[in-house]
Amino acid sequence: MSSVMKMAICLALASCCCMGGAGVAYGEEAAPPVEEQATVPVQEEAPGPAQEQTPAPVEKEIALSLHDVVRKALEANLDIAVERYNPDIRDAELLSAQGEFDPTITIDYSYSEEEVPQTTREGLASGAGTTDTLTKDLSLTLGGKLMSGTEYEAFFDREQSQFTQKDTFIDPDPLVLGDEFIGDVRNPSEYNLDLTFSLTQPLLKDFGYDANLADIRIARTQKGMSIEDFRKRVMDVIAEAQSAYWDLVATIENLRVTERSLEVAQDLLEENRIRLEVGTMAQLEVLQAETGVAQREEEVIVSRALIKDAEDNLKRILNLPKDTEEWKTRIVPTDQPVIVETEADLLSLLEAALEKRPDYKRSLMQIETDAINERFARNQLLPSVDLTGEYQFRAVNSELHSAFDDIERGTSPSWLLGVTAEYPIGNRTAKGDYSKARLEKMQSVKEAENLRLAIIVDVKRAVRGIETSLKLIEATRKGAELARESLSAERKKLEVGVTTSHDVLEFESELTDAERREIVANIGYRKALINLAVAVGTILEENNIVIEEAL
Repeated sequence: MSSVMKMAICLALASCCCMGGAGVAYGEEAAPPVEEQATVPVQEEAPGPAQEQTPAPVEKEIALSLHDVVRKALEANLDIAVERYNPDIRDAELLSAQGEFDPTITIDYSYSEEEVPQTTREGLASGAGTTDTLTKDLSLTLGGKLMSGTEYEAFFDREQSQFTQKDTFIDPDPLVLGDEFIGDVRNPSEYNLDLTFSLTQPLLKDFGYDANLADIRIARTQKGMSIEDFRKRVMDVIAEAQSAYWDLVATIENLRVTERSLEVAQDLLEENRIRLEVGTMAQLEVLQAETGVAQREEEVIVSRALIKDAEDNLKRILNLPKDTEEWKTRIVPTDQPVIVETEADLLSLLEAALEKRPDYKRSLMQIETDAINERFARNQLLPSVDLTGEYQFRAVNSELHSAFDDIERGTSPSWLLGVTAEYPIGNRTAKGDYSKARLEKMQSVKEAENLRLAIIVDVKRAVRGIETSLKLIEATRKGAELARESLSAERKKLEVGVTTSHDVLEFESELTDAERREIVANIGYRKALINLAVAVGTILEENNIVIEEAL
């Protein structure tokens, strides 16, 4: 056994011992050495009714394919559940931004009574004490804003006023004496109608679609960015779940190799004990074989602990509830790392990556968002010059229908045209905002360029990883075959007494290491395929997963 492998096994064994408790067995338990069975006396007693042993509980198993693991991970992963809300949130923000151009209707009604003492000469001459004014006012306003920046408003107002003179000296017939009295005089109602149309058009600042649609365009691109973020999160979960699956397969295969190694050492120990009994082998050979068995039993313990670690990691990704029977269920992978050689066209893969990688698509959307902000900030540098126009119809009549007729005929029109200009001295706020927006856009462009180079490196590294894995598979396969042949030859030498048990165990350790390297190479190839799918951005397509942008 190499020193590196011994160190790895010792470290893993130490961590396993720190955790405490025995792991659930994977495979058959190794039989204890024959010598221990012969030298340790056991007193057997007939079990009474109270001493009957209950059978050990059967561990539950669940067989999962790679496709099952991906499906369960996507259904239960909490990160995906959290990320799924973001596109809907961006949709709500887009709807809110579009609401800026919703027309607004306002209805206002008021009722008032006012009592005013008579202080004028005419009022005092008439003898009136007070004048009561009853006013009913109803107004309707419809206003809004167009995408070009034009603000419009239509205003209609109907006011009804009625005057009552209280405590007034009244003489119904001046020619008749004695008919005078003090009373109230109620005048006829007066209707005031007002219909006004007004427009305000910015000419420089806040003029045009770039200035007024900035929020909507930004909200739309941010929604697209949230979809790409969600897509990337799904890709990461798939890659993580698949890698964890193959890690579990690797640890199970590693246990198989370790248990085979233990069986070989036990067989060698049994053969040496037989030869020792017949006098054809020294006691030292038996001790060396026993040492080999003990070392391999340690490796089996570590290998089983590694399986439990890999299982727990996969269960974490699947978000299985802890402290439940489902968490205690043993996962049995049904897929094996089949090696299928594929030809990789680097140029086509690079083009596909720049087209499908969600992080790169998001970076381009960020540039678009910053460009929108830059155009808006540039517009805000301009002075505010607004053109205002107003056209008004007014009518006053004692009868309401007559007042409406006057409005319909367009009597008493009036109009207004004006210009309002405003510019802050120094304009430092607008200048600072524009400088910030311009720099942020330049920064986003550089970030996209840097990401593009990183994607190229990722794809090249992934392609190299596949090529390297295929070569390693071939090399480790040959190495394992040669190690088997060497072990077989060494065992034949042991049979004729030319070599020692120590040498046989060393050759067996080399075979175990070679088989482990072969497992690592096979699993490494599967992981290299995952890395390539992530680097190119095709892992969703390869798993037949479609993300609806509407979500």
